[in-house]
Amino acid sequence: MREFGTQMERVGISIDTRQDRAVQPKMYFTSEMWEERREEASLYIQRMMRGYHGWKRVDALRKEKKTKEEEQERMEEEFRKNEEIKHKQEIERRMHPRTKEDFDILYEELEVIFISH
Repeated sequence: MREFGTQMERVGISIDTRQDRAVQPKMYFTSEMWEERREEASLYIQRMMRGYHGWKRVDALRKEKKTKEEEQERMEEEFRKNEEIKHKQEIERRMHPRTKEDFDILYEELEVIFISH
């Protein structure tokens, strides 16, 4: 490994400068500038995290709303199907009565029709 540190060329010592690179000084940061930059960075992080948590909450609320709507639609569809089945059964009972209750219902309807006329 190549030695490190500061070594000056002199008579009898030849230093290889092919891999050397020039380093330019950067802007100096005062402690006030450093504190200001840290404050800006922390505010930025807080802002991003609050936004993230906000979007996460909104997404959860949207999913909950969608789930409730789907459940409501499912219940309405189930109610409609049950009502349709009941209606078909009523029609079947009237068209082809089998039990005493079926005949009683038909007789009552006939009485209502004859009384009203």
